[in-house]
Amino acid sequence: MTGPQHYREAEALLTQARLAAARGDTDLAGHLHMQAQTHATLAAAAATVESIDTHTGMLRPWECSCPRCTRVTEWLELGGLTP
Repeated sequence: MTGPQHYREAEALLTQARLAAARGDTDLAGHLHMQAQTHATLAAAAATVESIDTHTGMLRPWECSCPRCTRVTEWLELGGLTP
């Protein structure tokens, strides 16, 4: 899983946890919340490792298809920062 995928999964799990809590299923809500926290931690770790400064030094990593630029582009897309 990539960093952005972990981030999206954390968001989805938090939504499920809120719904479970609203139904009164606090055990399930707690379990889902712990899973969401794990994915959020992994997303934060991945974001720390990734950098906008790509191997080519270009300011438009979405124009390159190498694996590193692809990962950076995923983060930029998640933040709505690509054209």
